[in-house]
Amino acid sequence: MSFLYPIYFLGALAMVVPLLLHLRKRVPKHRTVFSSLMFLEESPQRLTRRTKLEKWLLLLLRCLALLLLILMFARPFFPQKNVSGEVLRGKRVLLLLDQSASMRRADLWDQAKAKLLQEVEGLEAEDEVALMVFDEGTSLLLPFAQWRQAPLTERADLLRAALERAELTWEKTVLGEALVAAAGYLTEGGALGGDSLRDFGKMEVVLLSDFQQGSDRGALNQFAWPEGVVLKNVPVEAAMDSNFSIWLAQKEDEGLPESKRSVKKNSARSLRVRVSNSHQGQAEKYTLRWQGESPSAAVVSGNVPPGGTRVVMAPPREHSAVGGILQISGDGFEFDNVNYVAATQARELKILYLADQASQAGAEQAGSALFYLSRALRKTAAIDPQLEVRESGQIGSVNQLKNFDVVVVTGRWDVGLGEELASFAGQTGGVVICVVAADLAAVELEALTGLQGVGLTEVGEDDYAMLTDMDFSHPVLRPFAEAKVRDFSKIHFWKHRVLSMKRVKGLADHVTVMANYDDGSPAWVDVKQGQGHVYLMMSGWQPQESQLALSSKFVPLIYSILNTAGFSAQKSKPIYVGGDLPVMGAKAVKRPGEAELIKLETDQKMFSDTDRPGFYEVVSEGDGQQDAKRTYAVNLSPSESRVDVFDPDSLADFGIVLSAKGSSSDQNLAAEQQALSSYRMGLEETEQSQKLWKWVLLSVLVVLCLESWVAGRVGRGKEIMN
Repeated sequence: MSFLYPIYFLGALAMVVPLLLHLRKRVPKHRTVFSSLMFLEESPQRLTRRTKLEKWLLLLLRCLALLLLILMFARPFFPQKNVSGEVLRGKRVLLLLDQSASMRRADLWDQAKAKLLQEVEGLEAEDEVALMVFDEGTSLLLPFAQWRQAPLTERADLLRAALERAELTWEKTVLGEALVAAAGYLTEGGALGGDSLRDFGKMEVVLLSDFQQGSDRGALNQFAWPEGVVLKNVPVEAAMDSNFSIWLAQKEDEGLPESKRSVKKNSARSLRVRVSNSHQGQAEKYTLRWQGESPSAAVVSGNVPPGGTRVVMAPPREHSAVGGILQISGDGFEFDNVNYVAATQARELKILYLADQASQAGAEQAGSALFYLSRALRKTAAIDPQLEVRESGQIGSVNQLKNFDVVVVTGRWDVGLGEELASFAGQTGGVVICVVAADLAAVELEALTGLQGVGLTEVGEDDYAMLTDMDFSHPVLRPFAEAKVRDFSKIHFWKHRVLSMKRVKGLADHVTVMANYDDGSPAWVDVKQGQGHVYLMMSGWQPQESQLALSSKFVPLIYSILNTAGFSAQKSKPIYVGGDLPVMGAKAVKRPGEAELIKLETDQKMFSDTDRPGFYEVVSEGDGQQDAKRTYAVNLSPSESRVDVFDPDSLADFGIVLSAKGSSSDQNLAAEQQALSSYRMGLEETEQSQKLWKWVLLSVLVVLCLESWVAGRVGRGKEIMN
């Protein structure tokens, strides 16, 4: 048994009080004076029985009551295993090693490995060590369980072997998430390694990093650092020198209309490049050139002061080049001195327009649906729409549709085509835009959508309809969610069809009504068909049926539907190491520096294994013998170029307990205090769960009742004797 407050046992000295009370001689309370004795002198009393105890049982009961009262205040409990005397023995050390791209500077990586081995010197047999590396994510190279199970003579070699498996990467530094993962693994034990956790006198995370400004520490804002864990910062430093970094700012012809771009089609072009210089170092002069070009090629030189940024024009190069590597020189670190620039490549978007009576000449007939659609589809920097027109009866199988990405079907068509279009959307993930015509039969619409009990009713021109109940959370209407562009009230629909369908279980899981007419009937409906979508429009966009094609909403609406098919009209954002490449419909990817192709899954949409900077080729099946290739430029994250060092002690602002500086005893002070605090809390939790003091209090009451009864019996006996 243990006690939470053993100092109360000093109160045992109070048991002397009842002992002294029992030893004192009591003066008789009643005295009777006899007249016959008034002339006699009083004899002095003899104190022969002053030191003799007469009421042993009563004394023992009173002493026992005091002892039990002291025991109650001492708060007894039975100790558990987790709060045993071994709680403050040994230490648990997690080595957290930075392997991000910024560690490629100078000899930082060798410094970090050497300092890591120094940290484990002098460890005791009961200490445990684990090794975790981090960049954008974390990887556990040596778990605690493996260290614990290894013989003492083999542990050093085990750590060196794990350290040899650690390699520098090109990914960015996410320090916050790494510290969160490290603290979680250190305290929870089985979180990453599956081993059990016992208590230690010290738990420490040893962080070996360059502590560069670009490291992401945001995850620490919402994380409560665990008690009993101390962070020891071990910085590695490179010689003070400037570091120039470059990344693409804007293309010279970006934002120009197509007519002006064509003028520069065969001429040299330049790129706008943002050049930054670190705060440290003295170098200011830089030189830009295209890697691999002749020595006589144009170069650009300039000056950027330490801590400054400039936007400059890169040296010109031929527009027909597939891609280029822009290189900067003049600083002391080369790890971030190149930027890969891919040539502008608009993805070809194949759109099939189907109608019962259609021809390519219909695109020139003013007022027709094809007329407005063909003019809405324009080439952008991201996509190149290719519109093909066919009659509905010319499609005999789904194989004739697989070469297209989007199908627009209007007019009247048969049930067989509806089934083929449904297979096209479900199997290939394509998009079908169905403009429901006035003479379309319900059974044909059922074949396309898979809906049951479909009914179609034509609404005449007695009055126009308007859109209401628009679902701006839907991906197609999300671009119109802002207050400035969400007003569709100026679009009138002269004709539309009223759609009704049978309500069955699970209908809402694959059917979404994006908008209704003001009469309550659906206007635009999204039907999920396998991997693709079928969009139903219950009125045409041409002026004979509505004002949609004449509205400013028409073109953004069409491009928003194309976006759901994976073809965004907006220029794609820069891709950095660790980012995703769009590979929808592709069959393989070729990484830089590798000859073999990485095969993709049939329905794979993104490729995430971009572990290095360079040009990545996404290979798709072409129309002929040769496969189509699309090149993506993957660059180092700009945050890794911010190599200025932040103060490691600033991590204490996130509530992290840092290891004290100075002598070894000073360094262990914070950890010991945390361990003692954790140990004390464990004792209190154990005592609170057992609450033995309540039983002691009950015993005190029983003893006091017994003492009162015994005292009463003794008093009555004395009166009888008198």
